[in-house]
Amino acid sequence: MADQPKLDPGVKLTVSVKERLMFRDIFPPKGNLLEMKIIRAIEKKIDFSVEELKEIGYANVLDDTGNPTNRVTWDVNKEKPLSIELSGIEIDLLKKVVTKLSDEGEIGREWMDLAIKIDEAKKDE
Repeated sequence: MADQPKLDPGVKLTVSVKERLMFRDIFPPKGNLLEMKIIRAIEKKIDFSVEELKEIGYANVLDDTGNPTNRVTWDVNKEKPLSIELSGIEIDLLKKVVTKLSDEGEIGREWMDLAIKIDEAKKDE
């Protein structure tokens, strides 16, 4: 019997609402087709359902004239961390993004915990 091909080992991450929102800030706006497909797959894993948004009281922050800003708010006491499984290729891309941001001195304080979590993620062997 032939050996079965070994699947690409992945990693499990537990992420907060804030971290899920920050993922979109660290993704590159452009890339090759494969990278963009991988990013889309990750976005699907971290996306919010309508029910979850209602449960946590997610809302856009409005300015003085009642127009939405780029800020959001939610009830942190109602949020539940999300456990996601990332494939080896997905975590490799995230590590590449974090390394690039770090090399360019672009890791901000607000991203530091997420960047460390990604950087220290170990693949399941």
